Amino acid sequence: LHKEYRRQRQMCIRDRFNSYSGNGLTVQVKYQKHTSDWPGNEWSEPLFNFSAPLGDGETATSKSIYCSYNGNIGTGKNLYGGDGAWLDGSFGGDLGKDTWHTVTVTYDVDTNTVTDYIDGVKKKSAKSDKASLSANDIKNFTNNAIGYHTDGGWSMWSFCTIANMSLYDTALSEAQVMTAYLGFDATKISDAINKASDIRSECYTKETADAFNEKLEAAKKAASTAGAKQADVDAAADALTDAQAKLVRKSENLTSVSYTHLRAHETD
Repeated sequence: LHKEYRRQRQMCIRDRFNSYSGNGLTVQVKYQKHTSDWPGNEWSEPLFNFSAPLGDGETATSKSIYCSYNGNIGTGKNLYGGDGAWLDGSFGGDLGKDTWHTVTVTYDVDTNTVTDYIDGVKKKSAKSDKASLSANDIKNFTNNAIGYHTDGGWSMWSFCTIANMSLYDTALSEAQVMTAYLGFDATKISDAINKASDIRSECYTKETADAFNEKLEAAKKAASTAGAKQADVDAAADALTDAQAKLVRKSENLTSVSYTHLRAHETD
């Protein structure tokens, strides 16, 4: 980002925190990581860092929430420890280079728990019984940066492209994170897929099993297509439920044929 534009974006973030009135925090960023100019320290490149201003003589704030490229995430005195909730390298090798991913980090004020997600799927959670962030601490975050971190005299830029970012004034639930990632509510279609997952389609007549399998694959595709329209996703769920209801067991079909055949003989 150009310096002027970066300042504008950071000012927007500060404005949001100034009006903060929630009980937690969720940060969601869609981005792709690029090869770094400093490969030895690439793992520590920051995705975001929100913190309170440093006090006199401080080199690291005790009130912050941050996330680095490999999944070092937490709240505490600095990027490498402290007394806050802490996740160490939880993304591992799951974030490939030059590939779009959505990273979500939530912090629950009431439980002092930080949780991370990749593309809507939960990875890890961590809780601290020592230090914690209050709602007022989050409201006072003024040293805020995306793709950049500074802590006292040390700073680092991230080599990445960011498509969009969302902030929520609460810790989203696992289902809410998935909904935010996909852009639609997947509850209905997930229920339909879960109910269908236990069905062995080979137990049914080929015609009804083929129709069922087709609708199941369509439902799975719809459920994993970020940005799909809610109406289309719900329609795929309805189609799967309908195909499931129309399944006919092979034994049931044979019984029906035999009964019809006997009735024909009785008529004769």
